Amino acid sequence: LERVEHYAKVIFVSRFLGGEKTLPRNEVEKLFDLRQNYGIEAVNPGCRVAEHGDDCGCQHESHDDAEPDLDQIAEAVFDEVKAAFANEGETMS
Repeated sequence: LERVEHYAKVIFVSRFLGGEKTLPRNEVEKLFDLRQNYGIEAVNPGCRVAEHGDDCGCQHESHDDAEPDLDQIAEAVFDEVKAAFANEGETMS
């Protein structure tokens, strides 16, 4: 749940600042390299950008070629965060 909350906050702030921007592959690679250089370990840092083509290389059964509707997901998370902030403001009054 912490990861979802963090992602929601990132989306909220990025939309406030003008919208999300997809990082190019080389920038994502730099972030993974920095994570490794600083010894940051996570249980699941996500799929590393594929070295060959656009396939992430995941080998689990649920992985398929279907693209998730990221706009729909982002909008749902954004709405939830907005509602949470609104509720938090009501309880503080």
